[in-house]
Amino acid sequence: MIPKLSWLADQQTQNAQMLEALNNTLRLLAGLQPNSPAAAAPAPLQVASTTKPKNDLKPSPPPNFDGDRQKGRGFINACQAYFCLRPNNFPDEQTQIQWAMTFMNQGRAQKWANRIYRWESIPANNGALYFVDWDDFRSHFRTEFFPLHSDVAATNCLEGISYFQG
Repeated sequence: MIPKLSWLADQQTQNAQMLEALNNTLRLLAGLQPNSPAAAAPAPLQVASTTKPKNDLKPSPPPNFDGDRQKGRGFINACQAYFCLRPNNFPDEQTQIQWAMTFMNQGRAQKWANRIYRWESIPANNGALYFVDWDDFRSHFRTEFFPLHSDVAATNCLEGISYFQG
């Protein structure tokens, strides 16, 4: 027998002996005799399953996005959280992109999404994808919908008089 398989067989034997000892202790604690067939024994302990439990999480989808730069980062974060919590719903990154774009149905965001859909529908671009992957989508999205000059705005806020107590 291969050494690893021998070790595994030894572990399984030890586990079975431990499980039987625990079941006997459980019977004794319940006031039953271990070898008494007349007494109804409590249900034996079960070895925990190694299968992954079904993911029953129902996360909230991101809110509809209208293109407001102050809400852009929150929209992307909400999408990424949803992807992490429901990975089986998204077989590939193009599905993630198309799903996220369905929430871009108002204002500037809708116009931006329409431009992309129009570009993809041009016969010369037949079969071509506007975004290579989720990172490419996020990069374009960041350029279009994240706050402009957020570092300058933060500095101005810190150096302004409203930051200090009067």
